[in-house]
Amino acid sequence: MKKIILFLILIFAGISVTYFFFYKNYLQPELICEIPDPDNTFRPDGYEFFHSKNEIDRYLELNQTTKSYKNYINKTDFNFNNFSYFIVYGREVKNIYYSYKSTFFDDKSESYARPNGKIPVFINYKNEGSRNGVFIYRIERDDRLRGFYGN
Repeated sequence: MKKIILFLILIFAGISVTYFFFYKNYLQPELICEIPDPDNTFRPDGYEFFHSKNEIDRYLELNQTTKSYKNYINKTDFNFNNFSYFIVYGREVKNIYYSYKSTFFDDKSESYARPNGKIPVFINYKNEGSRNGVFIYRIERDDRLRGFYGN
């Protein structure tokens, strides 16, 4: 009888661990800023998260393209106490998620772009019929989240 109970406990523990490993935690993004992109460049493997005013200011100084976003971004009210923000290029976001499975197996970021303690978020985009541009979204604040730095 003890062997059966131990076997059932091990099976239950195995199923629970497997469930949490593969479970996708979906986040609810809210579009707050849309920036026209004359090139209509779609970059599915490059998006950046901002958790503070310093991070977004640093981003705006990266190159001429990001500097051109200043006029739009300065008109946007950022509340870094309650929200984290991310920017995507090309298409609107359909949904975003993270999971342990995706973190370990789907993150194609180079090792130098994988800071310890940060969880990569994965994005599914709306189809090609959606609007094109550069989009800034907000989600509930979570400093553990990071963008995806694909090739």
